[in-house]
Amino acid sequence: RRGLWQRMQMAHALLALDGAAAGDGFAGLYRKLAAGIAAIEQPRQQERRRLDAQLRLGLERLQAPGSLEVADSAAVRNWLADWLNRLSPWQRPFLSGRSRQLLALLDQRQALAAAGYGSVAQIAQHRRRLAACETAVIDWIAGQVLRHCGLPAALGEPATVALGLLFTSRHEAADALLMRWQQQAPWQSLPACAEAWPATQPQHWTVFDDGARAALYVWLQHWPELKVDDQLANGAGSDLDAALRAWADGDAQPLCGLLHGGWQAAQEPADKLGRCLSALQPALTAPDLRACSEGPAAVDHAVRIDALAAVLCGRAQARLAQALRDWLDAQCPLPAEGLDDALLARVRQRFSRLCSLHPGPPAQHELGERLHGWAQQWLGDQLAEARPQPEAIWQTLELARIGLNGLRPSLPDADWHEATAEAVREALLNTKALPPGPGLFWPPLQGWFGRLDAPGGLPRLPEVETCRRRLRTGEALVQVLFDPGSGRQLALWLDTRQPLRLRAFPAPANHAAWREGALALWQQWAADEHSQGLARLWPTLIADPAVQVTAATLAGWAAADGLERLIVIWPASLAQLPWEAFAPFVDGAPVLERAVNLGNWRTASAREPAKAWVAHFADSAHGGFAIEAMAADSARFWQVDAQPCGIQAASGFDVLGLLHGGGAGHLIVHGEYRPDEPRLSRLQIATGEYLPAWTLGALGIGCPLLWLSACQANLSGRATRERLGPVGLGPTLIAAGAQRVLGALWKCDTLAAWLLHRFLHAAIAEAAGASPQARYWHALREARERLRALRGSEVEALLRAELGEAVFGERRYEFDDYLLPARPFDNPYYWAAFMLLGEPDAVAG
Repeated sequence: RRGLWQRMQMAHALLALDGAAAGDGFAGLYRKLAAGIAAIEQPRQQERRRLDAQLRLGLERLQAPGSLEVADSAAVRNWLADWLNRLSPWQRPFLSGRSRQLLALLDQRQALAAAGYGSVAQIAQHRRRLAACETAVIDWIAGQVLRHCGLPAALGEPATVALGLLFTSRHEAADALLMRWQQQAPWQSLPACAEAWPATQPQHWTVFDDGARAALYVWLQHWPELKVDDQLANGAGSDLDAALRAWADGDAQPLCGLLHGGWQAAQEPADKLGRCLSALQPALTAPDLRACSEGPAAVDHAVRIDALAAVLCGRAQARLAQALRDWLDAQCPLPAEGLDDALLARVRQRFSRLCSLHPGPPAQHELGERLHGWAQQWLGDQLAEARPQPEAIWQTLELARIGLNGLRPSLPDADWHEATAEAVREALLNTKALPPGPGLFWPPLQGWFGRLDAPGGLPRLPEVETCRRRLRTGEALVQVLFDPGSGRQLALWLDTRQPLRLRAFPAPANHAAWREGALALWQQWAADEHSQGLARLWPTLIADPAVQVTAATLAGWAAADGLERLIVIWPASLAQLPWEAFAPFVDGAPVLERAVNLGNWRTASAREPAKAWVAHFADSAHGGFAIEAMAADSARFWQVDAQPCGIQAASGFDVLGLLHGGGAGHLIVHGEYRPDEPRLSRLQIATGEYLPAWTLGALGIGCPLLWLSACQANLSGRATRERLGPVGLGPTLIAAGAQRVLGALWKCDTLAAWLLHRFLHAAIAEAAGASPQARYWHALREARERLRALRGSEVEALLRAELGEAVFGERRYEFDDYLLPARPFDNPYYWAAFMLLGEPDAVAG
């Protein structure tokens, strides 16, 4: 048992380090490019602010209206022309100079955006820096694709190196040579093999420095085209070294065997690389490089030859990087010269496009499978005891949430790695025995665990007492789980007054009842998420014994302990259900707060928001007019002094900056939940441009409140195995540092989403004005009820006011489904999806 716990700790640490490395790589590249763009934009922004100040002062002297914005160049020019026309003939000679000065300032301001900033040398330097950043991103993504496909970054086997040496030593065209080898390989006979090698070859490799250096090392000095693993290239005694020496002595048999083996070994990676190159055809807008290693796919013969040549030289990554750049240049080309706002916007788009091609984190590989399997076994063993230890279960549950916990750790620095390696090395040297049996601790492993807990290592799992101090009076932290052995539904219960307790739900809430009842029905509906399907399912769902018993039991425990709020971490299968719409939570007795993991919940705290923002990317053709209406409403609510839709960010790069920057905001975008691999759930920013869930967590999120208007934004757990923590867009943002995320559990109706947000704006304003203790859950409940109660005639009045009489008359047929029923939004499909992840605290401010 103790050995099992050690294995779980070790697997968790390795996966956390792996996730930290991936996140650190992405964050480093983002910040490098952001710094390069800031170096260009900051001086220009300072100059623009100086010009704006002079323009405002000049317009004030001319008594221009205060509503006139200097950013609107056309409006300022028109006003100045009108002003000149109003001057009398004797005034015009004396005052027209002021107009010319302001027009000159406007020209300078416009030139900043159009022609760039700085000298020709400065512009060239900036462009080189941006190009270097992009090259680093391309190389990183190419390496990640190779890793996902299981392709080697360099030649690492003697057989593949032997074949590479033969291939690069030929002087004919690579495609013709490989096509001939596919039909008749020279290593199939000793004479043909001997004829294939250049006659001048022995001059280079028959001298072996008196045997002091490997034959392969001497050989490779003359063929730099090959990329060979350093350890193999510098090592003596390999099979290839022996084969080369035998060849020098006239025996070609070992070398022929190596060549044959190398040819066979090169076929599979060439097929995978060929599929990647085929996917990166310039005409394809959004290739899926993650799928390139999975299943057969037709590859053009010329592309496969190209891929095979790259594999034989050990340069698969370089060839893939070139294909990535060619695809990017076709999809999102850069102007050859200059440096202006349009070019910088294009650079941001190119970064986002590249990241959309990233295959994402590796699928749940063997180590992750083992961790979750061990966690289930450990839980089962603990719960089978006569007196289970809640503290051990507490640690195990958080350990198994590696999908979310792996978002936050920072990669330890080089000093930590060096010190850890030295400590483990010393322990290995001082430990003569092999790893001991179960129940005994191996000193090298013990030393490694000690280094993990050392300053600069990985963060420790949140302890019970640390979380208790985070709780306030009247709150309890509840982790719901199922016993892997018996299927009982249990809860780890922590409040401020009593020790950590393990509590059992009544029998109707066991796992079998859930699986055969509510969850089975829910999965059937989730296959298409049709509105009428949910209307038919809803009465059965809320009457399901498992749903009723679970909600009533939690509420009963809270009432018995005098608690007002429950912070609940649901298991993956239950996290997808709209608990906030079930009695008694719909009435706020007790208030339900959703958390996703202990690490973020323990560290989340109220933050002073920076300037609010609103950004929308969902196009009207896809989502209807309500997209723009929702954005305009939010801009007014947040008091964003910008365009009607608030800040209109141009790319995923900008969205990451907004999320990371710390302001409360509203992001309106298309969302997609991936049940096959929830970590690849994504937000669509533009055609072929996505923000996968793993990128949202890599930088850390600074939003105290994020309204995420996207389909399935807060969905987690659908089709996720029971032992996994819930991973989706909203949970990722919460685990990465957002304090609250408001979003939907399923594909939301756009018109319903707009109206609910409008009612929520009003409910928050009313609640904040009535009481400083008003909370988000109360405002959200009020908005839901207003949407449900809305009548068809009221919907028509709102649409007429928003669209105008003429437009509404032309488009009335689009809204018949909302205008004809007495209460068109009473169906829970329209209102029950909207829920808040994170703290539902006071709305004041």
